[in-house]
Amino acid sequence: MSTRAQVMVSGNDVKIYKHSDGYPSNVMPILQKLLPAFKEGRGFDDQYLPAHLCNTFVQKTKDGWKNRAKRRPDLYPKEKVNTYSFLGHGLITRFHYDIAYFYFINNDFGVDIYRPTGEYWDEPNMKNLKLFKRYTLDELVCSRIFKDN
Repeated sequence: MSTRAQVMVSGNDVKIYKHSDGYPSNVMPILQKLLPAFKEGRGFDDQYLPAHLCNTFVQKTKDGWKNRAKRRPDLYPKEKVNTYSFLGHGLITRFHYDIAYFYFINNDFGVDIYRPTGEYWDEPNMKNLKLFKRYTLDELVCSRIFKDN
């Protein structure tokens, strides 16, 4: 089953939707590398950061469907592999109804990770999310938990 997630940058209503691999052990290593570099190279920019995040997520899974098709040709017919390549990520202004994680990037580049409460499914919004974990940028950079292999 897919672990769906959304990522939102402070100051921008657009949310990046990840259809799968949205758990912290997959998302946080990406943020751990991108956020310090973005801060140094551009500073906080609520318009450019979501675009770079989405691009990074797509690049990290660029051949994901093709690799899955090689492992499971019964589930991914050859003629549909290119179609599947365009799935997995999107931009949306509303909260998606079935996410497992919501990541909020603050203007100091800290990251708050939220989980939906039971009420979220009926009314997806920020009020129906519960803070799961908060990382400052320094904690994120120094964390060994999320080091990408």
